[in-house]
Amino acid sequence: MKRMFLILLALLMLLGTVGCGQTAEPALTPLPTAEEPEPTPEPEPTLSPEPDPEPTPEPEPEPTPSPEPTPEPEPAYRNPFNGAPLEQPYSKRPMTVMVDNHTEAQPHCGTSQADILYEVLVEGSITRMMAVFSDVSSVPKMGPVRSIRPYYLDLSLSYDAIICHAGGSDAAYSRISAERLNNIDGVRGSYKNYPFYRDPNRVYHGVEHALFTSGSSVLTTVAEKGYRTSLNNPASYDSGLKFSRVACPVEGADATSITVTFYPGYKTTDFRYDADTGRYAMRQFGVNYTDGNTGATVCFENLIVFSAEGYVLDSYGRRSFVLVNTTGKGYYANGGKIIPITWSRGANSGPFHYYREDGTELSVSPGHTYIGIIPRVNAGITYS
Repeated sequence: MKRMFLILLALLMLLGTVGCGQTAEPALTPLPTAEEPEPTPEPEPTLSPEPDPEPTPEPEPEPTPSPEPTPEPEPAYRNPFNGAPLEQPYSKRPMTVMVDNHTEAQPHCGTSQADILYEVLVEGSITRMMAVFSDVSSVPKMGPVRSIRPYYLDLSLSYDAIICHAGGSDAAYSRISAERLNNIDGVRGSYKNYPFYRDPNRVYHGVEHALFTSGSSVLTTVAEKGYRTSLNNPASYDSGLKFSRVACPVEGADATSITVTFYPGYKTTDFRYDADTGRYAMRQFGVNYTDGNTGATVCFENLIVFSAEGYVLDSYGRRSFVLVNTTGKGYYANGGKIIPITWSRGANSGPFHYYREDGTELSVSPGHTYIGIIPRVNAGITYS
């Protein structure tokens, strides 16, 4: 009974619930929980690439030494008076011109074109110059032309030169006649076309300081007189100067200022070296020595000064120098340096030769050369 009662009670409870019209609430099904997305993994931080290590510098190669410049080949031939290169032996006979060096005879004309310029005492304390030209054809004016002495003849003969002068001592004229020397004389010469003239702008100093000529005029006279114009043996000709591109005596003493004393207290000639040009500028009588044709100071690559035995011949002061079959001492300056030298000369038809103290032959630079001849006493050379 009791069992039946419980069953009925359960039925009633079930029916009551349905009868009230209430809909049984369905059981709540929980919404599916949205899955949280898996977190995007943070990207690995991009590491900046480590800079490449500094390259180890390669050792610099040892500098390749510059090759030594190939020296220029020695020319086949040289002009024997100025050292200029030539393709054929020099063959033209040179000319020497006597130039008045009195103070009233300045400025000289044409001496800057001379290859060699000599200066020697002539009378008393006065010097005279002798210009040596390998080619006078382009010299527009030369002079003032003055008289000659026997030792200037000796100098001219050392070059086998034609001699241009205006007068001379009796001894000089005697030798010119006896030795039949080719000369052009402005005093005793006789010519169809007289090659000399007096410069009217110079005569106020004295007519003896005003006689001039030109290259073309003397060459016309040479042709008129029929003088030999070529050297006898061009291939073996020797002027006495040996030229070299490297002639500066680097072992010598410094000599950028040089004074040659011909006669103490009266005549000196000075030179100043210019390193930019490699030349010595000449001064005398307290001023630059200039060429009246150009107005420019006359300069030289080479200076040779040597002493010779000399004598005073008479009361007038005429001199003589021994320049044949003898030797002596001197100096050579080039490139701002100076060295002692010796010189020698044999027969009158031969040249002067110059030597270093060790006996080797002296080399000089191509260019212009000044040669001063001083007495062995009361004369000299100073330098600094």
